[in-house]
Amino acid sequence: MKQFEFLPALQRGEIPHAFMLFGESHFLIDAYLSQLIAHFGAGESPHTLYAHEYTLANAKAYLSQGSLFGGANVLVLKSESKFAKKELDELIALTTKSPSAYLIWAYYGDDHRTASTAFSQKGSDSVRLFDPPAHEALAILSQRAKALHLSIEKSVLEYLYKTQEHNVALAYQELEKLSLLNRPLQTHDIDTYVYAMGALTLDETIAQLLEKKSFLHAVARLRETGEEPVRIITAISGYITQLYLFWAYMRVHGKLDVRAILGYFPPPDVVKAKEALAMRFKEAQYRAILDFLIEAELQLKQGKIDKDALFYAKLLQLQRLL
Repeated sequence: MKQFEFLPALQRGEIPHAFMLFGESHFLIDAYLSQLIAHFGAGESPHTLYAHEYTLANAKAYLSQGSLFGGANVLVLKSESKFAKKELDELIALTTKSPSAYLIWAYYGDDHRTASTAFSQKGSDSVRLFDPPAHEALAILSQRAKALHLSIEKSVLEYLYKTQEHNVALAYQELEKLSLLNRPLQTHDIDTYVYAMGALTLDETIAQLLEKKSFLHAVARLRETGEEPVRIITAISGYITQLYLFWAYMRVHGKLDVRAILGYFPPPDVVKAKEALAMRFKEAQYRAILDFLIEAELQLKQGKIDKDALFYAKLLQLQRLL
């Protein structure tokens, strides 16, 4: 089903017993997973299996057992890797045979084209979740504020969302902390109690890395907001490529014409910082850095590896190349 169809279908009780959540928005995957669990009647204790814990045998055993006290057997699978379609077919079949058996797969990987194939059969469905646009994100935050009995004007909520670089997941977390103030919120409360993400944008974190400054805390903060290792490595590659274009243009023309290079005018302070960084490196260094990043991206896209450990190791190796 389409993303906009999910919540109305949930409210009408039209979600099948086997359902898959996947897509770009890990925040919505987690949020809708909680709603599905509650809808299926698992309370606070569904049976959750992560990829390293999963076997077909134990998943089938759970779905096949009789429900205790007339409750629901809700099996939640969480993974970044795919499960075999044949095995998913078997699990889905079990949910069609028992009125108390439910299967939810929360897939956090990036194969958005083929991963949901098994959930296209009768008795199952899936939804791909994209990062919500601003009006949807603000609606989500408004609902959360009401749930927390938090008095906050729309303009203040918009200001909070803006300070978090329009990251709904992080703004959502900040509402939890702000609710402890136990009074109506004003914009000055956001300035006082909320850590602004402006200093931790992806570009600025990359600049810290390239300037050989301490960057690990900033990267960890980005990871907490949902930025994936491959996405960060890709962003670094794009940043380095842009620096090389600056370097090459100045070598050829003796001056910088940002519009000719980028097709638009970034803020002057951004241009000044990138111009200074661009001239730090030689052509051979640019080649070596880009080759290194391509290899790192390929390694991170491989199957069963500790992506976080590899990711941080690659960043430290990259800084030693500079």
